[in-house]
Order: sequence, then C-alpha cells, then structure tokens
Amino acid sequence: MKFRGKMTDAGAVRQLTNLASTLAKMKAASVTLRLSKDLSTFSMCEEAGSGVICWCALEQGQLFTELTLEGATAEHNQICMHLSPALVASALTSSKNALGVANSVKLKLTNKKSPCLTFQIDLPSIGLNPRTCIHDVPITLIPRSEWPLHEHPEVPIPNISIRVSSVKKVRTVIDRLRKLSSKLHIRASSNGDLCLRTETDAGTFATFFQHMPVIQSEDTNDGNVQTVSLWIDAKKIAQLLASDQLNTEYLTLGLIDDRMLHVILTQNDMHLHYLIAAISL
Repeated sequence: MKFRGKMTDAGAVRQLTNLASTLAKMKAASVTLRLSKDLSTFSMCEEAGSGVICWCALEQGQLFTELTLEGATAEHNQICMHLSPALVASALTSSKNALGVANSVKLKLTNKKSPCLTFQIDLPSIGLNPRTCIHDVPITLIPRSEWPLHEHPEVPIPNISIRVSSVKKVRTVIDRLRKLSSKLHIRASSNGDLCLRTETDAGTFATFFQHMPVIQSEDTNDGNVQTVSLWIDAKKIAQLLASDQLNTEYLTLGLIDDRMLHVILTQNDMHLHYLIAAISL
C-alpha cells in the first residue's frame, strides 16, 4: 500500500487542523481515517466494537494538490487506519509559526519500525537555509475484513431538520441546562420553532427559539403544524459543541422521532456529522 499527498493551500491545512483538533477535544484517543481516491474520511465510534457515531468526509481535491494512492487491492483501492487526532493536530499546528504558514505539507505512509503517517512540513526559509519539520504519527492499519465496522451508518431521513445560525447562543443554553440535569428535551416544529428544555425537582426550565429555517419537514395532509421531540443525554451534545474548533457557520438539528438526533456542524463545504441516540425518562 502507498499513500502520498501534498498540500499547498493554507486554507486546506487549517481545515484539516481544525477537524483533528475538534476530534481530539471530543476525548477521542483514536479515530479511523479511510483514504480513497476521492475522499479522506475521519470517523469515530463511541466505544470499541460499537457503530460509528461521528464522521466527516473531505474531498481529496479539496485537500491535496498532488495525490498518489495504492490501496489494499486494485478492487478495494482504499487504506484504512487508526490514529490519534491529537497527534495529527499537533503535527499540523507546527505548519504555522512566526515567519508565516508552511510552503507545503506532505503526508506519506511510511514504515519506521512500525507503520506511521509521516507529515513533512516545509517551513519558510531563513536566508538561504531551507527548514523542514517532520512528524511521525503512529498508525494501526485496519484489515479489510474489519472495514465494514468503520463505515458510517445510513441515517434515516429526519422528521424535521432545523438550521441554527446562532451556534454560540444554543451552546450556552445547552451548557446551562446540562448543569441542571443530565437529560435534555429537544422539540422542533415545522413552523421553525425550537425548544430546549429540562426538568428538575425545582421546576421546568426551557428556552425557545422562533422562526428558524426548516430544512426538512414531513408533509401533513391536514395542514397542521408538525412537532417532533425526543430526550437525549445532555452531556453528549454539550461536549460536541464545546469541542468545536471548526469555526462553525451553522449547525443542523435533524430529529428522528423518539429515535435519534442527527447533528451536523457546517463550515464552508465541510460537514461534521454526529449521532445521539434518544433516551427514555
């Protein structure tokens, strides 16, 4: 297997750095990176052996100006590995220093006593002396028989999806409600209303957002307003929003009635997906 990629766009390097930093802040000791001719896909499981709950796919043309990839076989032309997002973020962070951003960042699959993803960062020169910084990130190659375990699931179409532009406000509200109770109730309606609520022995506490853009809503024959709600673990969505290093423009909340919350953090053309299973009271 072979992989070489060259990044020369500072925006692409920053995007990959922010994604790795976000995954690291989510307390992910290890994530899966799947490399193909078309995509670099990062994914994360809640625990070993469980299904994927978080993923982000980046187009190779969006990241690399040069790319060479030879996968496991000609038929399965992919490479799948485990690696530490914190080490990836640390390696990429060194591409920026007091003299400016790196001229290029090269990624290469290497074998240095053990498999590594090597980052070669060509930094701005001082005088005539070129400067190169090399980071070897240890990886564990995943056998092809286990690849299906690391594919992101087919997510059902939400009953209602609402776009939230005021990300900081929602993050603040959720964090305050989490301090009151470990469970959070989310209710969305087809007219763009969103309610975040929790209940304690002292009372019920809720915050309402109105006239939010509705991205997806099931049709109702009677013309009535449709409402969908569910209870989730407040800590999970609070941790996701607190870990955000993407400079998220907006987030999308997709409610699948009494089953699942599908959260999407969007920054330009990058979308980080996160699934939170509904809980019962």
